Amino acid sequence: MKALEFIEIFSEDSYRSDYTNAKAEGTCILCGMLEKEFRNPSARLKCHVSALCQDCQDSYFM
Repeated sequence: MKALEFIEIFSEDSYRSDYTNAKAEGTCILCGMLEKEFRNPSARLKCHVSALCQDCQDSYFM
């Protein structure tokens, strides 16, 4: 189920503007929460690329 949610969000027509807004505001593209501390440099890089906070990264990638 989570994989389908993930795919839907990243394939929406508004993805580009959603991504740009999330990066500009320092928020997560999925949950909208402010980016917090990251577990390690790899997680910070994932956020830089995907705009996913640590909690959403954990939810979708672990």
